[in-house]
Amino acid sequence: MSKVGDISILTDFKDNNVCFIKTINVIITEFKNITWNLAKLEGEDKSLNEGKENHMNYFNKIDPNFNKNTKVIFEVFEVIKKCK
Repeated sequence: MSKVGDISILTDFKDNNVCFIKTINVIITEFKNITWNLAKLEGEDKSLNEGKENHMNYFNKIDPNFNKNTKVIFEVFEVIKKCK
């Protein structure tokens, strides 16, 4: 798991380097405690409930044991250098 201050490389689906990022915050919370502000960090733009429902469906496909009490990790970062 990333720590504040870590520098990482983001890649695309073809494993091409896209950019370097620096972790500025790591937030660990139970899924049920996700707020609208956290959902917006994830890219949600409609509603908290719709975003949670979509993510719950997605995560349940990966792990049928995923539930509202499962812990999730948000890594907040800034782009420090683009590769292209």
